[in-house]
Amino acid sequence: ARTVMITSAVAEEGKSTTIANLAVALARAGKRVTLVELDRRRPLLDRFFDLEPGRPGITQVALGDATLEEAVVPIPVRGPSTGEDHHHTNGNGNGNGNGGGYAVLRVLTAGAIPPDPGEFMSSRKLGEILAELRSQSDIVLIDAPPLLQVGDGLALSAQVDGTLVVTRIDVLRRGMRRDLSRLVKTVTARKLGIVVTGVRHRALG
Repeated sequence: ARTVMITSAVAEEGKSTTIANLAVALARAGKRVTLVELDRRRPLLDRFFDLEPGRPGITQVALGDATLEEAVVPIPVRGPSTGEDHHHTNGNGNGNGNGGGYAVLRVLTAGAIPPDPGEFMSSRKLGEILAELRSQSDIVLIDAPPLLQVGDGLALSAQVDGTLVVTRIDVLRRGMRRDLSRLVKTVTARKLGIVVTGVRHRALG
């Protein structure tokens, strides 16, 4: 799976935090990673990576108002040999650290919300953009909308290779689990697994 969407049942289950941390970890391990924001109703990645507001995103690329090169932001990430555990940016996606030891994570934000987000998710133009990113990366991680709140995630699943679901243990009730299971079965992409958040650690023995 080279293009992987990460989704959840509803909002605030830790989906965006999980995908941001996964992207940084893979970049630090030497992978060419592109992180794409497609949760258009609640975009968070620009805040996670301290990007300047109002910059072009994937919508502007699809509309022809910006090129992919203009919209993608390189985020320098310190490699494991430096002892640093996080990225450093100055608001424009440029590193403020000195010296070597950097890997680069590429981030493509959502940009403006299109008139019909659901139609955009299944559009040929989005498929072309994801295919181009795939050719430039070892893995493309996509922050997708929650499955139970809008139909965008299901539409997007036809454009990716794999799906990972994040669920928060104290949020997902029995009925929601049933509905989520039903929807996941209809996802056309390969099911890669589930990440459970909100679990309390207990000492063993």
